[in-house]
Amino acid sequence: VYSHCFTTCSSEGLTIEHIGQDSSGGWFRDNDGLALDCDTDMYACSDASNEAWLNEQFGAVAAWSDTTSPANSRMSTALIDLSSYTSASLFFDEYIDYSSFAHDSNFVEVSTDGANWTTVHYSNPLTLGDGYFSNHIDLSAYANQTVYIAVHNHEFEHFLITIDSITVTETRSEDIELINTNIGKYAELGLDHFFTIDFYNRGYNTVTSLDIN
Repeated sequence: VYSHCFTTCSSEGLTIEHIGQDSSGGWFRDNDGLALDCDTDMYACSDASNEAWLNEQFGAVAAWSDTTSPANSRMSTALIDLSSYTSASLFFDEYIDYSSFAHDSNFVEVSTDGANWTTVHYSNPLTLGDGYFSNHIDLSAYANQTVYIAVHNHEFEHFLITIDSITVTETRSEDIELINTNIGKYAELGLDHFFTIDFYNRGYNTVTSLDIN
């Protein structure tokens, strides 16, 4: 239905709104007020089978404020059409850094008019800690409508958050996505070899095992 994967370090296609103080921190802006580079350590937006994608692992970063007022910054999507769907799910990847300094959460909001926003998810860094997190949010309450989705950052301490792979899909019971592989190019016959494969469960049923053919 919708996908924004930051294949380039740009806010193109998104709306960035700095609310209140407008000089420090927030999405795509560093605490000194200058433009902020993207993160480059997020998962690539493919199964990595195409090596050209390996350098396209950007993520949008929101920085803290260096003023007495917190960064208060909303990054919102274009209008998403759910009018022909009876259920929908939002997925996004998130990386949290310096969580021990955080004083507030990262909010996910939905709006049907682009002006009035309802919070549908909190990412609390004090609870989650530092690290990489994949998020699934049920949007079925907004099925048969058109919506905007926003990630709202509100913070004034030394805390960073990165967002990537914003995806809205029709909700399915089972939907497994291959997101990363680590398999050696060569292997000696007769010996055991280890490899890793990362999957992402985009369905709502819990997956406890998976057959690979």
